[in-house]
Amino acid sequence: MLHLLLPVSLAASAAATATYYVAPPPTGSNSNPGTRTSPFATITYAYTKVMAGDTILVRPGTYTDYQSGWGLHLSKSGTASAPITVRSTKFHRATIDASGTTFSRRPYGVSIDGSYNVIDGFKISTSPGTGLRVDGDYNKVTNNEIFGSGLDPTNGYNGSGIFEGSGGLGNTYVQNYVRDNGTDGFDHGFYLCGDNMTVVNNVIVRNSGAGIQVAGYDGVENIHIYNNTIAYSGTRGIVLWPAQEDGGTTIDYAQIDNNIIAFNGTDGIDGCNPAGTGNVVSNNVIYGNAGTSIDWLACGPFGQGGFQVTVTNTIAADPKFFRFDDFHLRADSPAIDAGLNLGTAVPIDYDGVVRPQGAGFDIGAFELPVP
Repeated sequence: MLHLLLPVSLAASAAATATYYVAPPPTGSNSNPGTRTSPFATITYAYTKVMAGDTILVRPGTYTDYQSGWGLHLSKSGTASAPITVRSTKFHRATIDASGTTFSRRPYGVSIDGSYNVIDGFKISTSPGTGLRVDGDYNKVTNNEIFGSGLDPTNGYNGSGIFEGSGGLGNTYVQNYVRDNGTDGFDHGFYLCGDNMTVVNNVIVRNSGAGIQVAGYDGVENIHIYNNTIAYSGTRGIVLWPAQEDGGTTIDYAQIDNNIIAFNGTDGIDGCNPAGTGNVVSNNVIYGNAGTSIDWLACGPFGQGGFQVTVTNTIAADPKFFRFDDFHLRADSPAIDAGLNLGTAVPIDYDGVVRPQGAGFDIGAFELPVP
């Protein structure tokens, strides 16, 4: 009898997950049941219905999901095998407009303090503070375009595109377009303070501060920064800083491979981490930055300097973007086939092209397809 009952059990398990639909009014209404034909009107209301394994599909339109001064707040938790997914049905066609969030609570476009959430395919725009903030664990932020954060530089909040707090663990940021954030030269594309973070295949351009800042307020361990394109930042491409300069915190086991870091306002990569361990910077194209290519700075009460890191195979050559605003590679780019073989860590590029296409992995967010 067991073999007869098993399919029924599996069917019941599959049926336990639900899909809810959201569309702008007048098609959507929170009085509707949230079905394909009768969708809800707001993502926030749909999120009140979900459990682990459920999905919210959001149709094109502009959403202003403010919740007592918060932006869109993802506070529930899925599981490793059954995450909660919030997805735009069309790539970058559903916009979370955060311009109406208030400073008194959390001035974020999206705030995630639950775990095992996936937010996929949105535009997240014009937050007075951070575009998207993560404080939970094992969340995935993918395929989003995040821009215009830090709308008001006087608000006293971080105005970066993406911010992860020091309590975050195991969060993943893949194939996002993080651009034009911050207004004062301080705010960054990514501002990351958690552990076990993965930052892969992102295009990070024209942010007012650094492209990526890693800050070890409570120490940072095991961060993987692979195959990103970081360009035209107001200051550095990547900065790694222990935050407590007396050596009380460190950055350990940071792996920074296969990135293009070009045309930024000061250094390509810099930082200070005299007590860290296991850090590796390999096979990056670093070119055209206004300051030093790689600069390990003096810090601490006694000016102890440097950074405990191994640096190999830096390419100091023009990456040859297709255009100044199109970060695909030209056929003669030195980034082609020049990356480390990262295997299943980077199976595709920003566009979904399978890696590698030629004799090796390309450097940066885009793999040049081979006919």
